[in-house]
This record gives sequence, C-alpha cells and structure tokens, in this order.
Amino acid sequence: MRAARRLTGWAVAGRTRAALCLATLAIAVLGWAGMPDAAETNPVFSVRDVAIDVTAATATAARDQAIRDGQRNALVHVLRRMTRRADHAKLPTIDDATAAAALHDFQVANERISSVRYIASMTFNFQPAEVRKLLRRVNVIYAETPSRPVVIAPILSRDSELRLWEDPNPWRDAWTALPKRDGLLPLIIPLGDIEDIAALSATQAMEGDAKALAAFATRHDTADVFVIAADLTEDEATGAPIAAIQLARFGSNPTGVQRLRVNGSPREPITGFLARAAAATAEAIEDAWVESSLLRFGAERQITASVPITELAQWVDVRERLEQVAVVAQYRVQALRRDRVDLVVAVLGDEEQLRQALATVDLELGAQVPGRGPLASAPRLIRRLGLTR
Repeated sequence: MRAARRLTGWAVAGRTRAALCLATLAIAVLGWAGMPDAAETNPVFSVRDVAIDVTAATATAARDQAIRDGQRNALVHVLRRMTRRADHAKLPTIDDATAAAALHDFQVANERISSVRYIASMTFNFQPAEVRKLLRRVNVIYAETPSRPVVIAPILSRDSELRLWEDPNPWRDAWTALPKRDGLLPLIIPLGDIEDIAALSATQAMEGDAKALAAFATRHDTADVFVIAADLTEDEATGAPIAAIQLARFGSNPTGVQRLRVNGSPREPITGFLARAAAATAEAIEDAWVESSLLRFGAERQITASVPITELAQWVDVRERLEQVAVVAQYRVQALRRDRVDLVVAVLGDEEQLRQALATVDLELGAQVPGRGPLASAPRLIRRLGLTR
C-alpha cells in the first residue's frame, strides 16, 4: 500500500518579517499533504460508462444482479489496467464479496426498467487502498500513473511511399475503427481533417520535425505525439501480410523507437489484419507505459530537490501536483526560503520514473542545482512547466 506522505522537519531561513510570514502561512497549507486521495477523483480506480443489460425474474433481481456483475467486471478491468499483460494470469479471482469490499461507490445513468429487465450505464469507483491490497496480496507489481493523452500519427509505408492523411490509408482506417480503450495511456485518434493536414505531413512525422509535431499536438490539446509507422509487405512464399511497425513518442515524455512485427495468415483480408495489428500496437503502447511506471517498493530511494518560488501560491501549486504522483511515496520539507523550498523526496523507482511521472502533472525534474554542494549530492530542480528559468 502506498505510504502516507509526511511533512516534518521544516526550517525557516532568513530573518525578515516577510519570510516569517511566508513560513507561518506555509504551515497551514503543508498539513494538507497527508490527505488520502478520494476514489472518485482518481480515474485510475474508476471505470466509467459500463453498459448493463440484465434480465431476471423481477426488475429488482435484475438490478441487483446488474450491480454485482458490473462491479465485479469493473474491478477486474482496474486490476488489468494497472498491471503488465505478462502478470494478468497472476491476478486474483474476483468474486462478488471481493468486489463489494473494494467498491467505494457507483453512479447510474440512462436507467431503463421493465418488469424483468434492467438496462443502465454505470460508473464504478473503487477504494485505492483496497485495490492495492489485492495486488500486493498476490505479489503483482503495478502502476498507477496515468499518462496525459497522446495523439497518434498513423503512417503507412508501402512500396517506398509514405501515407498519413492521403487516401487510401487502411492503417489510419484501422486505428479510427479501433474500439475505445481505457488504459493508463489514453490515445487520441485524429480525424485527418484540413487542420491536421496543415499541421503535420508524413515526412515531417517520420523525420521527427519538432515544430510540426508540437503544432499537431497542440491542435489536439496535448503535448505528445505517437508516430506509428507500419511498413506493409507480403510473405513471398505464402502471400500472407506482414506489418513491421515502428513507433516513437515525441513531446514532453519522449521515448526511444519501439518496434513490433505482426504476421498475417495466407489470404487474410487486409482490413482484418490491420485491425488486429492496430490492436496489438495499442496493447504494446499501454504495456510499455505500465512497465515504465511500475512502483518499485523494494527499490525506494531518496533524492534531494529544490522548488524555486517567488510567492507562496507557486509552492502550493507544486505541492498539490506532487500529491498526484504515485511514485512519490512521501516527501519532507527541509527548508522553506523566500526563493525556494528544499525537499527530500522518497521515490518508488529511479529518477527517470520520477521525471516521467512529474511530466504527467506538468512538473519538470531539472538538472542538479550548481553551487549547492558536491555534484553527486546537489539537489535536483523541480519546477512547474511553463515557468521561466
């Protein structure tokens, strides 16, 4: 279970009345850091818009069965969302009692009732502590850091020709037709309208043109783009389709190139093959994010950090964002100064995991602060993205 955060041992530097006033105000707001996250505010532990359609002897029996089935299936979905596919076989069996014990609350929408049938759309919110307990009980490591949405650029490469918005592009069509996914890494599927065409070309995407990719991401209200290029060929002996897929993430959380190969069957329709390839690629993207975000309880480490501030509101903003970062097990304020807050941060993983997790809440893990002791022990900067250096 994720440890509660503690804020102790802070010190005030400076002797001016303004600094003392700042410190006094900070005592009041710092106390909030230990407050647990409410289930309804954490989308990782919620499953929305679960379609329910149950027939039973009576409407009441149908409704009761719908709630039991819905909460059980929703909890299974949450457990699978937080874990690697390789660990799904290890997940606990969820019965009605286990699901009910983990449930925080549920909401009902679009309810329709007949004498024997119950139809509705439900949202189930689970208690984070209970979900974590289930996973820890079976020794399955998990992630609970949701990525910001990432827009994709699905490029088809065939016979040395690149297609993104050009028609036909069955690779883009396969992504457009893909059922909505609900993992820790939401994908935005672009329409390919005139604004998309103007923002990014296939060549710009393949070359990693930073300016064009940033413009394309901004158009979709995000900061990152997944360039997903599929090189489509055929097996010379059988004629079966083959997709050699190359993907890379650009933006606030860039990644190296990831490669995936999907083999088709002889005479397999290209539409069905590419639909299967798109689904496999989406699964690989989600699994890679979970893998990179796993909470390493046995590898907790401490780093010193410094948050530059010019006013109290900036520290309050950073503190509230830190509270949303799952890899931050706890933190302690070492010193509160007029121009910065010095912290010791306990991290459930390494600095790269911390950097990645901070980026999801618009915080940046910067370089070590020069002139603040030996380089090996100098604090790292943590600042709000968008602030000037």
